[in-house]
Amino acid sequence: EILTGNRREGIFAGFMSLLRKASQALSIFLVGVALQMSGFVSGQSAQPQSAISMIMIIMIALPVVLTLWGIWSAFQFRVNSRTHAILNEEVARLKQGGSKATVSTENRAVIESLTGMPYEHCWGENTVGYLNRKRMLARKLAGQLENA
Repeated sequence: EILTGNRREGIFAGFMSLLRKASQALSIFLVGVALQMSGFVSGQSAQPQSAISMIMIIMIALPVVLTLWGIWSAFQFRVNSRTHAILNEEVARLKQGGSKATVSTENRAVIESLTGMPYEHCWGENTVGYLNRKRMLARKLAGQLENA
């Protein structure tokens, strides 16, 4: 919302669902390939040692590695309770007609850190929400005409 000036949580939720389903399908495929390459034979009561080792890796080592990677990734994520509160505060301020020129230094730094864009290019002043920026500018112009 800070980038486009519009709420887009539905788009993000849909994209995350797509990524989750795609990653699940890919992981099932890769497990099947790994088992096949290790010599696993479906329906047999005894499996070669290479297949048993691959099953152990898939069931024990891989989840540990992926969990550690997830924990590391979580610590790299810049959104925490403090930065999220600042982000919400700034969005509310801009929604209420606040000027981007009066932003505090701390809020500017946090917004730039989270978005990866200069503060001046936030709130619809970029190509991220280009179509919506035109709509926002039209609304702003209409508001100025009403006030005149």
